[in-house]
Amino acid sequence: MDQLARFRLADRPARLEAAAVLLTYATLSAVWLLGVQGPQIPYHYWQLLPAGALRQDLWRALADLHAQPPLLNFVFGALLHTADATGIAPETLVAIVQVPLGAVAVLALWALSWRLLPRPALRRAVLALIVLNPFIYASFSHLFYTGYELTFLALTALGALRYFDAPTPRRLAGLLAPALLLVSMRALFHPIWLLLLVVFALHAAGAQRIRQRRGLLAVALLAAMLACAWPAKNLMRFGFFGSSSWTGYNLARGLPVRSPVLSAVFDRNAQTPPDPRWRALAESAVPRWARNSPALADIAKEDGSPNWNHASVLPASQLLGEQAVQALRARPGRLWRRARNYYLTGFSTFEGRNPYTGELGWDVARPDPPHAAAWSQLYETVVLQRFAAGRPTQGPRATTGFAFLFPLLLLAPAALLLRRRGRWSAQERTVAWMGFCTVWVTVLILTVDGMEGNRMRYPVEPFVFLMAAWALDGWLARRSPPPAATCEAGRPPPTPQP
Repeated sequence: MDQLARFRLADRPARLEAAAVLLTYATLSAVWLLGVQGPQIPYHYWQLLPAGALRQDLWRALADLHAQPPLLNFVFGALLHTADATGIAPETLVAIVQVPLGAVAVLALWALSWRLLPRPALRRAVLALIVLNPFIYASFSHLFYTGYELTFLALTALGALRYFDAPTPRRLAGLLAPALLLVSMRALFHPIWLLLLVVFALHAAGAQRIRQRRGLLAVALLAAMLACAWPAKNLMRFGFFGSSSWTGYNLARGLPVRSPVLSAVFDRNAQTPPDPRWRALAESAVPRWARNSPALADIAKEDGSPNWNHASVLPASQLLGEQAVQALRARPGRLWRRARNYYLTGFSTFEGRNPYTGELGWDVARPDPPHAAAWSQLYETVVLQRFAAGRPTQGPRATTGFAFLFPLLLLAPAALLLRRRGRWSAQERTVAWMGFCTVWVTVLILTVDGMEGNRMRYPVEPFVFLMAAWALDGWLARRSPPPAATCEAGRPPPTPQP
């Protein structure tokens, strides 16, 4: 049998498995959108700018954005303008854009599993955990960060695997492009996170030819400059170098400090009007040049919900952050107690469960319907082993077996990486990068603002499953050789491209 025929035989199982995964995702997406919950735009979410400001002048609204990195609101504004131009409902456009994006994420995670997990049983178990989770369908039918985070993280890990196989400037660009999109989407992934990725990638390149090294350094320098572009814009326009003006507010959550302006004017729902006295103070904080900007000058959005990009949020959040630092310095034990609370009441619970109410579904006014709740409960019971009800008002306590299992799922691949130190291949380096991403997200959730830690944890959850299965595969490989079905033609299986 010639080499080409052998390669085609080796590739056929991969294509069949990828097709099965995509078919499952497509079928369950249709079930979710048609039978559970249609696509949604949560106009009242704090992270979204007023729709009127985006419709009036998209680029001015983004220039006036200080609360978040720009990509989510750029997508929101582009959907609104497309809807106005075509007559298609913005919610329909959400499904048109985001459901295929979910297919890209699923395909990228399958490609990772194909390379990292040669044992079909382990690989298919991990893929089942990913595509049978109802929260993936809720994420991609909902205009918010979560689906984009999942996609960009999966593409970053897949790009890392390709780059570590053969470091070239082009492959480094393919690795850093989704990482830059992630930095532009979510303040949780700070430019420092990307700079650490750059350092890790350059170190892994090792001894390259002079021309190759120059190309790698040029790509790395360009990525670093692009990652710092948004903080630099905020420095020039608003006087602070950072991705989000909410850092102080987030740091202060769970501590005995408060801002009367934020509490009385912005920390409310659309049905509760702001306190008139503190509203007047907030409006007086709007600088003269910003008074004709809806993104900075309007206290509320069109539906009455608060506009958390108001100009007064900047000084209020900064002051609140200073008070939070003082409170933690005075009693450092508060940081540990808050982290423990975040871990038990949020982080270690099912991502589809609202940590504030304990209900399934994030929409307080409209929880998941019974059939969707049954799906979520089944997944929650099997995967996260929920054994008790819980909510913050009941105090921090473990409610899932996942609370005890999660550290073990991280320690297993870490131990294998340590045992193989000094002889890492592309797979080990990719697993190390996925582990770093998981630890990064976990630490920031537990030390800054982790009340919604289960939702924030979800985008790295597939990494946890993949790494644990990879460690288990390594343990099994010491006792029996892995199946050779994915290694035909004397070469590792190709890395499929989503």
